[in-house]
Amino acid sequence: MEWYLFLDDIRTLEQANVSYSKDELVLIARNMDDAIFYVERYGIPQAINFDHDLAEENYVVGQGDRTGYDFALWICDYILDNSLDFPKNFYFTVHSMNPVGKEKIIGYMNNFMKHLEEERSK
Repeated sequence: MEWYLFLDDIRTLEQANVSYSKDELVLIARNMDDAIFYVERYGIPQAINFDHDLAEENYVVGQGDRTGYDFALWICDYILDNSLDFPKNFYFTVHSMNPVGKEKIIGYMNNFMKHLEEERSK
């Protein structure tokens, strides 16, 4: 099943300048736990639109950070641990207003995708 993940605690697709056609399945995750649930249930999405800073009420003391960056770490580990891959033509965007968090997500995802590509070419 082809689907798209939008991870943001507050914004709508329009507010984040993200658009999809009406016939595409877009699931909106307002926190990291929802994003994990969707991936575990529906598989790896065709695209991920990341926000970095998720509302503080989404954090539970003692469970570590729950940012968009932490979700990026989680999904990459999930792919490795389960011998999965991103779908063909997978892409991601980061619409976070946090410039440091945005660059962390971009850097990590790009490095991970490069690693997968190198492994495939061996």
